[in-house]
Amino acid sequence: MKIAHLFNPALSRVNDQSGRRASESIRTRRPRAMIAGGLVGALVLAGLSTAAAGPAIAATDPHNPVFGPNVEIFEPAGTNASAIQAINTKLRAAKDSGTHWSEERKAFFFKPGSYGDPNYVGQNDDPTKIINSEIGYYTQVAGLGESPSQVTINGALSVNGEQLDDLHVPNPYFGDENNGDLQYGQTRPCRDFPWVAGCVDLGALNNFWRSMSNLTIDPIQRPYGADAERPHPEGATDANQLRWGVSQAAPIRRVHVKGDLSYFPRFGGFASGGFASEVKVDGKVITGSQQQFFTRNSTLGGSYDDNGVWNMVFAGVQGAPTDDFPDSSELNVNSDIAGTPKWTTIDQTPLSREAPFLTWNNTDGYGVFVPAAQANSSGVSWTPTSAGPGTRISLADFYVAHPGDTAATINAALDSGKHLLLTPGHYTVDNPIVVRNAGTVVLGLGLATLEPSATNGSGVLKIADISGVKIAGLLIDAGTLLTDNLVKVGPIDGTAANAGNLTDPTTLSDVFIRVGGLHRVRTDTGIEVNQSNVILDDIWVWRADHGVDADVSVGYNWADNYAPNGVRINGNNVTALGLFAEHFQRNQVEWNGQNGRTIFFQAELPYEVESQAQFKDGNRNGFAAYRVAPEVTSHRLDGAGAYSYFRKESASPAPRAFTGFSVPRAADVLVNHAVTRYLNGVGGIDHVVNNTGKSALATPANDYSRTSWLRHYDINTATDKTAPTVTLTADPDMPNHGATYTVPVKLTVEGQDNVTSKANLTLEYRVDDRIWKRVPVDAQGVGTVYPPNGTHTLYFRATDEAGNTSTPLTMWSGTVDADNNPGDLTDPEPDEDPDIGGPLYPVDPDPNDPDASLDRTPPTVGVTANPSIPNGPDGTYNTSVTLTVTASDNRTLDPAREYRVNGGSWTTYESPVSLNTSDEYTVEVRAIDNAGNISEIRSWTGTIALPVDPPVDVTAPVVTITTDPAAPGATGVYTAAVTVTITAQDDSDNTPSVRYRIGGNDWNSYVSPLTFSENGTYTVAAEATDSSNNTSDVVTWTGTIQLPTTNPPVTDPDDPKDPDDPWNLGENPPGTITVGSRLTAAIRTTPTKPAKNRAWFKKAVTVRLTGTAPAGTRAVAQVKVGTNGAWVTYTGPVVVNTNGRTPVYARTVTMTQSSPLVSRILQIDRKKPKKIKLKVKVKAKKKVVFIRLKSSDKHSKLAKFRYKLPGQKWKVIKAKKGKKKGIKIKVTKKKHLRSLNRMLSNNKKKNRIRVRAFDKANNKTKVFKVKLAPKAKKALRRAV
Repeated sequence: MKIAHLFNPALSRVNDQSGRRASESIRTRRPRAMIAGGLVGALVLAGLSTAAAGPAIAATDPHNPVFGPNVEIFEPAGTNASAIQAINTKLRAAKDSGTHWSEERKAFFFKPGSYGDPNYVGQNDDPTKIINSEIGYYTQVAGLGESPSQVTINGALSVNGEQLDDLHVPNPYFGDENNGDLQYGQTRPCRDFPWVAGCVDLGALNNFWRSMSNLTIDPIQRPYGADAERPHPEGATDANQLRWGVSQAAPIRRVHVKGDLSYFPRFGGFASGGFASEVKVDGKVITGSQQQFFTRNSTLGGSYDDNGVWNMVFAGVQGAPTDDFPDSSELNVNSDIAGTPKWTTIDQTPLSREAPFLTWNNTDGYGVFVPAAQANSSGVSWTPTSAGPGTRISLADFYVAHPGDTAATINAALDSGKHLLLTPGHYTVDNPIVVRNAGTVVLGLGLATLEPSATNGSGVLKIADISGVKIAGLLIDAGTLLTDNLVKVGPIDGTAANAGNLTDPTTLSDVFIRVGGLHRVRTDTGIEVNQSNVILDDIWVWRADHGVDADVSVGYNWADNYAPNGVRINGNNVTALGLFAEHFQRNQVEWNGQNGRTIFFQAELPYEVESQAQFKDGNRNGFAAYRVAPEVTSHRLDGAGAYSYFRKESASPAPRAFTGFSVPRAADVLVNHAVTRYLNGVGGIDHVVNNTGKSALATPANDYSRTSWLRHYDINTATDKTAPTVTLTADPDMPNHGATYTVPVKLTVEGQDNVTSKANLTLEYRVDDRIWKRVPVDAQGVGTVYPPNGTHTLYFRATDEAGNTSTPLTMWSGTVDADNNPGDLTDPEPDEDPDIGGPLYPVDPDPNDPDASLDRTPPTVGVTANPSIPNGPDGTYNTSVTLTVTASDNRTLDPAREYRVNGGSWTTYESPVSLNTSDEYTVEVRAIDNAGNISEIRSWTGTIALPVDPPVDVTAPVVTITTDPAAPGATGVYTAAVTVTITAQDDSDNTPSVRYRIGGNDWNSYVSPLTFSENGTYTVAAEATDSSNNTSDVVTWTGTIQLPTTNPPVTDPDDPKDPDDPWNLGENPPGTITVGSRLTAAIRTTPTKPAKNRAWFKKAVTVRLTGTAPAGTRAVAQVKVGTNGAWVTYTGPVVVNTNGRTPVYARTVTMTQSSPLVSRILQIDRKKPKKIKLKVKVKAKKKVVFIRLKSSDKHSKLAKFRYKLPGQKWKVIKAKKGKKKGIKIKVTKKKHLRSLNRMLSNNKKKNRIRVRAFDKANNKTKVFKVKLAPKAKKALRRAV
């Protein structure tokens, strides 16, 4: 195959016929389905796909593309009256038809040229002379030139405030003789004076979802239509002024205003926006009542002298005001706050890229210009004759999508190498749109809107780990099925993302997320960025506070539109320019990556908090609007505002947020210019950054009390510079089966700090190298975590209110193999349920997987029993057992659960299952999610042996506390570590439950002896409860430990037996003690455990000790065999061969300290059971014979008998059944009758019953060939 024409030489010349640079007109070439072998390697290296061809993708004609009915393209009108009027008619109709919750989407484009009469001087609107229209909801207006100078609008394309025409408010002029025509009535509608309090409350607050770009406006703005009929029209402006009064999601880009530009409604109506980029204003910029506004890479020719309301931010803006921002520590209630500048000015934008845009010229037809990324830039990048640095891509290289196109069709086009242009409209996708090719452009026109279908729980847009992707102009709605995120950049594991490119960063521009408003919906996160080197440029993630079914004055309830997080950043070197996030139920932004930078951040906390308990981060009130993770060491935030409006006035106490911004206290973490503000409602925000900055609360009702400014925050700002510490205890504290825990391990976590209370510390943990999660804590700040099954290391950290984080990390390591382990539900194994977002964050498939949109993750199921362990003899339950089945899933909120008993049919689980008859049970459980994935089957096995006419037990157990040492020294104090052992005896219960508490702390179950090795006075209380719920008296022990403070003398290490050495404990074998952070001891046995999961060894056990001690510490391991044995220095393996239960203890000691005591109970039985005896019992009426077997075993007790009747096979009967009931022989059965007749015919050995007994260590007797006694023969003959 010839490939000489891969690049067209005609397109590589320096200039084309129109004089444009080649870089601005080259049509990019994308990989095709058929590629020669030599080219494949080059394409793979370039990051492009060489997969087999998918469905045929229709080519786009760049001269005659099909944009659909929602795109209108205007030819230059000049001063042609009819052409101008036709344009105004279409623009105004779109403004009038587009409502707040409309599903209409419109895009209007102006081809290069002039529109309207520049000499028009009329004071009223004339739609035949000038272009004069408002831009309404879901409308895009843009020029098609490469430079804004190529399209000139003489007139106005404006956005004005809303007036509350019919709202009646008190007449402020009533009785004022100087205001003649307004002196009537005590109340009047707002149309009469829209500038007074109450009439400005709406203004531009709802002016969302519209845009204007890439044109020049010579402002001639006039009110028209119904607005012109008002006494005080909103559309009127000063001469040569354009009004763009907007809030979020209404960007103005690449616009040249040849006059003044106003960003707020005419009469000071409220405005909460907005975003401007690459804007050139010849005159003055007026922000007025704008609460916050972000302008980047622009040129302001006139003056800017508005002080701003709360937060005005300029980045790379020529003509911006000098950086000046207040600090509340320098203000008071009498300060002139309105007269104080609130300016954040950054001379150069560190990294930016302008949004791609549609262009047209007569030679090349339609294309998309993609501006290049810029570093350390200022001013506009375009010139009067060029678009600036970047590349023009022909529309021939785009797939032009229309509403109704499926995700499969769109993905096939993307996979084939096409870029994507989404025409205006609403797209419902049943699978995510996945971008896999580097450099792909996805451009939405007219706020093209994407939403997941009712069956799509995988999200809307995913970008693989590739560089240079540009996404722009999209509105993305959440769906009714819970998704992990709506937009995801990069792979699942953020640390694995490695394709980010600093010089060609993936960029998201004008991407707006909406959770609710049209429907009740759900998502975990709006946008998740896992890749490094990404730019977020004008992002608004919004959880709806009002909607089509929830009026703005009432709003939604807390349970509506579940959405914990707005934006989660896991990648490094991510830059956010204009980040707006509102009303999410936890953090609005969660930043986990290093070296992040945000310039301008605006957030509102959730409105509908019904109680403080709903809105708590652990025990700390509320969630920070912007949280930077404790492990982050480099981050900068400039120009940030966090606002509260807790509208549920019935909430008591009034909800509060502890802080607006939570960041680690680190040398390279900086917050520059931050503000918190109470907007309305109740409650407020207590601090600005961490625990720094005053409160912004509802009362007292003045501007100073309701607003808090912080000029600067860094590592030196906080007065508390001491990090907290973490303590960790494990129950059980040592493996109970060799090196493995066969029961769930309960880790109790507590933090301590010099300033922050234990309850208000933030405790977090992670399993191995997975993500950090919050430790669930109680009201006192004590947390509990269960390690999942498997071999894992768990890390713990605590962060105080000042941002200090404990270091080094506290760790626990071990191997757990426990049934019904709670840790398997919260931290499942990655190969079963990849743990990428914690308990609140579901699982997200990898976009590089072609089947990523499918939910292939099965749920996790567990079963717990009550009672949790056998409470009767021989491992049985002597009460009924209740089984509870739990399940969790990555997407399905409540997976279906099923169970079956003893291999029966599967039954739907609706409530706990009760087993209340005596029998042997195996109960299996499973869970099924909405995608049909079935969990691994878990089971519970147990024997229920309910007592017959059980005696009434009214005697309580007796508890005894013993200590080692047995008593304190002569001074009444202990001078060494004390081990406290608790025992209990009961007349009817061999294993009464024992619990204890230390001091006034909570009661805990007693498992093993308690060791106290630190100075102090301790009180241990203990009590026991038997199976009849009889509880003993509480027994206490109190003791004071005062350890010697002197260090052991240094002696000759080569003479461990030096008689003058007070140590004189001898030495362990080499390698016994190794270096560790603390004193520990461990016991290892050979064999490690009895064979075949038995509880008893049948031969001697060899014990070996190991231990750790800090470097430079002289320590030895000691061993004690038996409760009454003596402590001796461990000199080598110890052989334990004593029959019965033998405890072995180990410790590592220095001259002044001892490690925690560890122990292991060795159950050894090396003796066979005793001789077997038979007893025959005949039930003649039932024609049944029972041959009862009797034997005994001193140590491990009998387990079973094996027996063989004459002429039959060997069988097994449990020891208890063999003794109580015996071998059951039915005379009516032929084979049993034959066996009986043979036993009666003669006493030859072959006709005798053969029996042998086995104990629980699997020791067995020889085979006894039992001869029947005459009395037994007589009984058998009677039965036959």
